[in-house]
Amino acid sequence: MRGLACAAALAVGTTALAHSGVDDPVVMKRMVGMTDIAAHTKLLGRMAKGQDPFDAAAANAALDGIATEAARIPAQFSDRVLHPRSEALPVIWERFETFTARAEDLREIATEARGTVTEAPDLDRVMRRIGKSCSACHEAFRK
Repeated sequence: MRGLACAAALAVGTTALAHSGVDDPVVMKRMVGMTDIAAHTKLLGRMAKGQDPFDAAAANAALDGIATEAARIPAQFSDRVLHPRSEALPVIWERFETFTARAEDLREIATEARGTVTEAPDLDRVMRRIGKSCSACHEAFRK
C-alpha cells in the first residue's frame, strides 16, 4: 500500500506541473484521469520488474483505479474540447465509437484482473494486456 501512496503523491505533483496553463476544466479533468491511469500502470510496472516490492493489495488497488478511470473516459470526452497542452487528437471525435471501445477494453482488462494478482508473476500477463490496450489507443488518438 505504501507504494500506491507514493505513486499517488508523485502523480499529484506531476499533474500540477505537466498540466499548468490548462484553464479548461473539461480538458483538465481528462488530463488528470489519464495521469491517474499512468500512475497506476507505472506502479504495476515497477512491481512487475522488481523495482518496487510486490504488494498484492496495492497491485489490486491500482487495477481498481485503472478500471475506475477507464470507465470515466467516454463521458470525459463526450464534448469536443481541445487545448494546446492536451495530447488528445481531433480524430477522437471522428472515430468516437472506436475510441470509447478502446476505453471499455482497458476497463474490462483491469476489472477482470482485479483480485487475480496474488504474486509478482501474475503481473506479467496483466501488464502485457494493459500495455497493448494503452498502446492501441495512444497510437490512434494521442499526439
